[in-house]
Amino acid sequence: MTIFRSRWTDIAAKSFAVIGMLGFFACWSVGRNAEVQILGHEELMRPDKTRPVAIELKGQTFYVRKEYGRRVLLADRLMFVFFGLGFAGIALANRTQLTGLWKNRKS
Repeated sequence: MTIFRSRWTDIAAKSFAVIGMLGFFACWSVGRNAEVQILGHEELMRPDKTRPVAIELKGQTFYVRKEYGRRVLLADRLMFVFFGLGFAGIALANRTQLTGLWKNRKS
């Protein structure tokens, strides 16, 4: 059985696509929430004992609580990992169409 006719490959591809899309949108929502909560608050532009972690939003540096900053920075790092996983899953699910396009390309 080849990779082009495997049922398990189809299941893995759809799983990667779903996990990638859900993870991407979860990370995006954390980032969007951070923008809504933080932008426009001038008091968050200076470090404090309770706000030691620096994050950058829209080219400006803001200082937030440690756990909130960790969550925002982790979501920022993982967003494109999940995007890549979802993209790979979609490409794997449509592998026969992609190989057909590859074979029929102009030389």
